[in-house]
Amino acid sequence: TAAATTNTASPMMRSFDGHDWELTAGDYSSALDQPTCAGDDCLVGVLPALQDNTTESYVLTSYYHTGFGADATSKQKAAAARFLEQTTFGPTRETITALSSSNLDYQSWIENELSKDVASHREYYRRRLNGRLEYSFYATAASPYSPCDTSSRWRTFALSDRDGIRATATNRPKYVSVKQVAAGYVWMVEGMVRTVTSTLPDVKDQHGNVLEPMEVEPTMYMIEYSGQHKANCIGCIIKSTKKKPNVNNKVVYLDNPKVDLTGIDTDPTLVPTTNVLDISDMSLLVSTNNGYEFTTGQYWSEFNRPDDEFLLNQDVTSLQCTDLPNVRTAAHTTPSQLDTAITNGKITDTQHTQNVFPPVFGKVYNTATTQFDYFLFSPVASVGDNTVED
Repeated sequence: TAAATTNTASPMMRSFDGHDWELTAGDYSSALDQPTCAGDDCLVGVLPALQDNTTESYVLTSYYHTGFGADATSKQKAAAARFLEQTTFGPTRETITALSSSNLDYQSWIENELSKDVASHREYYRRRLNGRLEYSFYATAASPYSPCDTSSRWRTFALSDRDGIRATATNRPKYVSVKQVAAGYVWMVEGMVRTVTSTLPDVKDQHGNVLEPMEVEPTMYMIEYSGQHKANCIGCIIKSTKKKPNVNNKVVYLDNPKVDLTGIDTDPTLVPTTNVLDISDMSLLVSTNNGYEFTTGQYWSEFNRPDDEFLLNQDVTSLQCTDLPNVRTAAHTTPSQLDTAITNGKITDTQHTQNVFPPVFGKVYNTATTQFDYFLFSPVASVGDNTVED
C-alpha cells in the first residue's frame, strides 16, 4: 500500500486466506506487473519511485478477522454463516450454532427445510399491506375480507382517510355530526354511529392551534381527504369543512376519536345489535419492543402503534357472522341516515354520499377494566394474497 503523511492509503496488491498475491485497482497498482508466486514465495517487480520520500512510503499491512477464531470450531461457524447467508434471509447466532454443531451436515439441513410446510413471504407481506377498500362492488377488483375472515382488519380510531375520499359512484363526501345523549356525545358519519365521547374536543387549525369547541347538530363537518396529514390513528388530524346553517363554511381540523360504544351499545336506535360482533375468545398478536410475537389476547397490532389497528388471527365461526352486513355486495349498503332536516337545507341529498356500508363493531371483554373494548371493522382488499393455492 502506498501511503502519505495524511494517512490516506492507496491499495496496490493483496493476498488473503493463503492465496497468491494479486494486483488491486488503484492509481499506483497500474504501474506494476502481476506478481509471480511459487509456493510460499511471491516475486514483485520493481516498485515505482515515490514522488516525495518525506511524505510517501510503501507499507505492508496484515489484518486478521477476529469474528470467528482460527480454531476448528470457529472455522465451522464461519462456514455455517457463509452457507446460511446464501440459503436464507440471513443467519442468526442460533442457526449458525445449530448448523456448525451438526458438523456442517448441509444435506440434512436442506432435507429438513424441504420437509417444512410451505409458507409465502409475499402472502404474509401483502396481507398486511392491502389498502382499504370500502366499496369494492363499484370496481372490478377482488372483494374485501369479511369481518369474520382471518386477516380482516379492525381499528380503534373512529374515522379514517377513506371517509375523506369521495364515493366512487357519486363523487360525494361524507359528513360527521355529533349529538348529545345521556351517555355523552355520539359521533355519526352519514347519520350512523362511529363512537361516543364523554366531552366534545376543540377544533383546530392546520398547525394544531385551538380555534373553538366542536359543535353539535345542526352543525356538520364535511370530511376531506388530506395527504398532508396521517389520519389513521387515535388523535390524528382529520381535515373537514365546518358547515353551519346561515354561516359561511370554514376549514377546521378534528382529532380522530377512539372507538367506544360504552353506554349506547344496548340502544338499538343508535347501534343495531346485529352490527356488533363479540370476539372476546379470539387469540391476539401484539407488538413488543423486540418485534412481533404471539401472545394471549385479541389481535395482531400494526404500524408500531399497538393500540390503533389490528388483524384477526383466525376465522370467526360465530353464528353472528351470518347476520353481519356483507361488504362484498352493494345490496348491503345502507342509505345515508343523515338527517337533512337539521341542516335547514344547507346540505341537500345531492351534496353528500347516499349509500354507505354500515359500521360493523367488534367487542372484547377486558378483564382488567371489567368492561368491553370496542373495535371498528375496516374493509381492506383481499386481492393479491399470493397464497400457495393460487
